Amino acid sequence: MRSQQVIFPLNFSEPSSFINHIKKFIRNYLKFFLVKYFFRKGLVLKDKGNLSGALYFFKQVIKIDSRNVNALNNLGVCCAEMGMYKEALNYFGKACAIKVDVDIIINMIVSAAKAGKKSIINYYCNKLENY
Repeated sequence: MRSQQVIFPLNFSEPSSFINHIKKFIRNYLKFFLVKYFFRKGLVLKDKGNLSGALYFFKQVIKIDSRNVNALNNLGVCCAEMGMYKEALNYFGKACAIKVDVDIIINMIVSAAKAGKKSIINYYCNKLENY
């Protein structure tokens, strides 16, 4: 039995456009790989209780992909667990601005309660009720 092979024609008018296409592909692949690697490394360190190490790796994810909601949420969690509630609220706020998510909202409310920020608690409780 013969396997079917799909061939995509590459219509590059000159060699430099082909090289640019390959460079872009490699750059995107490298970013994808690094984001995955840094995020997983951050999770492992967070699970082991190494919060400052986890912060480093989650920040590396944000340097590459500033809209990575999972990294922003985990940055907030690490900061909150370290008692850095102002920073935690900042990260949770950025994550909520990108994607409204129940877990992030709850993290925001808990951190705001620990920081004594009643207006933030009220705002996100209302957001949670309307979710």
